[in-house]
Amino acid sequence: MIATSLVVSLVIMALALWVYDKRRAQVFAVVDLPGIVELEQLRLTVSAVAPGLNEAGRQSLLADAQAFGDRLSKEIEALRSQCGCVLLTSTAFVGEPPADYTATLKSRLGLDKLNAEALRKQAQSRLEAAIPALGQASPGFNQPERSAGAPMPSAPSFGPQVRP
Repeated sequence: MIATSLVVSLVIMALALWVYDKRRAQVFAVVDLPGIVELEQLRLTVSAVAPGLNEAGRQSLLADAQAFGDRLSKEIEALRSQCGCVLLTSTAFVGEPPADYTATLKSRLGLDKLNAEALRKQAQSRLEAAIPALGQASPGFNQPERSAGAPMPSAPSFGPQVRP
């Protein structure tokens, strides 16, 4: 009888320790935080170089940028609570992460339908279109005219000149 009680007690203690250890073990997951921040930066850049953007539009973009940081922090905390895990940025995790919540976080922030490469191209084309207008507005930006086939002017040299 004592032996049976002892065995039952040991089994219960082992089971309790196993459950405690499982609860105590931390689960890790990752999010591509740099990628998410880059998407928002590209979105804001495309909007900032839009033709005809007025001062009210600029102020609105500034407010959006400031609000994004707050939203990002809140959504990361909500996601962490929901998954019951420790969230790490994907660049800080070595090996294969057990879970990647990047898509979930993008969706919560409304960035899931954005394409970084398309935004880069759109921002570049808008900037290239704006640069000639900047050059015309500021004489210091104008480049001297060159005739076709004329060599490019050489850059100034600051070191000793060696002649062959």
